[in-house]
Amino acid sequence: MSKDFTASQIGPVGISSTQRRKAQLYVVAKGTDRADRTQLLAMLGLLPPSHPEAHRPTDHGLRGYRLGCRCKRCRKANANRCARQRTARKGAVA
Repeated sequence: MSKDFTASQIGPVGISSTQRRKAQLYVVAKGTDRADRTQLLAMLGLLPPSHPEAHRPTDHGLRGYRLGCRCKRCRKANANRCARQRTARKGAVA
């Protein structure tokens, strides 16, 4: 019996940093424009975790920040969380 797996079910493939860099350079060389290259790198999982395109749109916000994204939306969600946490701590102390 055969089962089809998606990339998220299989997980990250362990490749060396030199192979990863060679793949990134190849994709950049073959891409037609910036958006095309970014999309190709994202589909192959070759973007750094801090890049906003490395995560699905539903993963932005606090979850995205926890996954390593540092886009404006994720940083703002983390700042809001920190502010709520500070407020809760002040209320608990008083």
